[in-house]
Amino acid sequence: HLILLAFVAVLLSVAASRFAVFDALHILLERKPSESVAAGSLLLATAAGWVPMVMTYFGAEKASSRPKRAVVLVGSLGLLLILLRPPLPIKGGGECPQLPLALCPRLWDASHTPEHEVDDVAVYGDGLRRREHWPLWMVVAASFSGILASTSTIRANALFAPIRLIQGGVAGLLVGGYMALEFFPG
Repeated sequence: HLILLAFVAVLLSVAASRFAVFDALHILLERKPSESVAAGSLLLATAAGWVPMVMTYFGAEKASSRPKRAVVLVGSLGLLLILLRPPLPIKGGGECPQLPLALCPRLWDASHTPEHEVDDVAVYGDGLRRREHWPLWMVVAASFSGILASTSTIRANALFAPIRLIQGGVAGLLVGGYMALEFFPG
């Protein structure tokens, strides 16, 4: 159970250093990062912090693939957010909700608020209305479903074949839904 506390400690330390990650991205990109790039970078930093512990404590053991799978899933979700840049809600930011004991569970403060993606106007001009591209979340879900299926610990036999078929069907439906919403609107 001590290793679980170490995993939680890494997660909390990344959460505590989120402003430093934001500042590093700001310097590297020479502009404020978008909200999905910032969130994906935090997930990648968490996965990178977990790698030494997983390799030290679970490196040679085949029976304990859950921690390795967790690192792959968290890191791949971070990469998907960085590469696909799906839109995240604009609401929130530096404001704190009214919670008891003055708790403030915000991810960013007022000086570290990520920018919302506005590349459509920059690419296509003002003639076209700005689209939010919410269907990109379907591609993220389809890709993550594929990664989830490929890292699954379920043994390949006839009993679990329908589970793999359902996972493939879900990924196909998500990609088909993305294409329908993005390329054939209305």
